[in-house]
Amino acid sequence: MKQGTTIYLYELAWILPSIAIPVGMLVALVVTAFGVGIHLPGDAGRVDVTKVAETPPFDQPGVELGKRLTFAAMGRPGYRADPESLPTDEA
Repeated sequence: MKQGTTIYLYELAWILPSIAIPVGMLVALVVTAFGVGIHLPGDAGRVDVTKVAETPPFDQPGVELGKRLTFAAMGRPGYRADPESLPTDEA
């Protein structure tokens, strides 16, 4: 091979992957976005803001307590898990 031919082979070895890799990633993105069926939620996936307290699972009492206890267990500032502050089941 001549010296000039070797330079063209090196350029070709650089140019082909620099085209193939972005095209492959674009194809993977398109297949993932449209071919797998991933889409934005419609009206069925929305929660009415005015009825959040009536909508499951947000209507469960104790969710807020669980959040406070979790934050206290993680040591987050402003949250305590002392027995006096916990509600009891007794009516």
